[in-house]
Amino acid sequence: MWKLSLEQIQREQNIRSLMTPSSDEEWEEKFQLERELQFDGRKQRQERLNMKSSSLLRNLPERFHPYIHNGMINQPELPATVRADLRACCKELLEQYYQTKDEEKHEEEQTENAINQLTDEYTAELLQMGFHDGQLLDYKRENDHFVLRLEADGFNKESFVTIHLYDGCLEDESVDLQEGLHWIYSEAIGINNRIGLRVIWEFPQQEWTVTASQVIMEKYYQPKNFVQLYSESLYTSERWPEVCRTLNPSHQYFLYTDKETIPLAKPEHWQDGLPITETGEAFYWQDGALYCNRGKHKLHVADSLQQLSSVLVTDVFEDAFAIFSLALPDEELEEAIKSKDIVLQTRAWNTLTSHPNPQRHADLINRELLYLNETLPASNFLVLSLYTRKFYEAGVLTDSTMEIMKVHL
Repeated sequence: MWKLSLEQIQREQNIRSLMTPSSDEEWEEKFQLERELQFDGRKQRQERLNMKSSSLLRNLPERFHPYIHNGMINQPELPATVRADLRACCKELLEQYYQTKDEEKHEEEQTENAINQLTDEYTAELLQMGFHDGQLLDYKRENDHFVLRLEADGFNKESFVTIHLYDGCLEDESVDLQEGLHWIYSEAIGINNRIGLRVIWEFPQQEWTVTASQVIMEKYYQPKNFVQLYSESLYTSERWPEVCRTLNPSHQYFLYTDKETIPLAKPEHWQDGLPITETGEAFYWQDGALYCNRGKHKLHVADSLQQLSSVLVTDVFEDAFAIFSLALPDEELEEAIKSKDIVLQTRAWNTLTSHPNPQRHADLINRELLYLNETLPASNFLVLSLYTRKFYEAGVLTDSTMEIMKVHL
């Protein structure tokens, strides 16, 4: 039985859209922000209500219908008593939604077993976790073989994923997948010795359901050498040859284009700063773009070295930030946390936040947390919030520290 549907997603989104500020003071703060941003919030709320009104009339009790019809349901003029009643109603509806999801968990073991029997370990894991947040680059269907090529976003450790569905059968043949759609949610279940896959897409919103006798998902990752440089805004196209020389010689590399995944020869065989294919075809620049001859057709690969670096991938995942998780010995913490080396600083803080006895370093934590509060850019408020909450819950922070840091809880 499917737990995911477009109707359900839209219903939840519509209910959440009514969780407006709960007090006049909160509304005033919202108005202040809108004025600063020169943003017409009232107009946007009205437009959203116009789009969602029919769904809200179906899902909300009748006592709220007059406020949907007169446009006050998501505006500050909604009477305070109705506002409080509405928030309580929305909260109850969302709790019912999550309770229903919890009650359906008993079916998960049966689904898990079915999926494990019909695919490989990686695909089973990704299907059960629910791949999300990716853009459709290409969709091909040859008889009953479906192929989806996706670019993942930052929420996934994968950079690209190719999905093969064999002996596929669509629930609704009229749903047409177009390049540029965004994969938002997905669910996989076992159905009569087949795998069922349901995807909720956005831009535009649509539901796509297919069953297949086998599903294979190929995953590709950006090399950690590039990830590290990108994360520190240090990569430029001029560094392409230098970074390529540091690639792992034991890994298989590919260029992942919209239409094709091209296996490459080992980096040591690349020529003139450009890769060559596993079968020996060279890449070449023409009219400002990089191409490769693939059989009888010319394949566009990239428009610049910068873009080329974003489609260079490997099928081996290496954690570019694993070093940050390496714990430091207690005796090195103070020197590391005061270091100008960002890696050492981060390792020191990560060691302290996961320390079995942070009380042992209470003086250091209180002193350095206050120092961070004074020196860390405002854009890093989430870091301060994380550390403050962690050490507050561990009972490490003094009263004087808490008086200053309480704004971060």
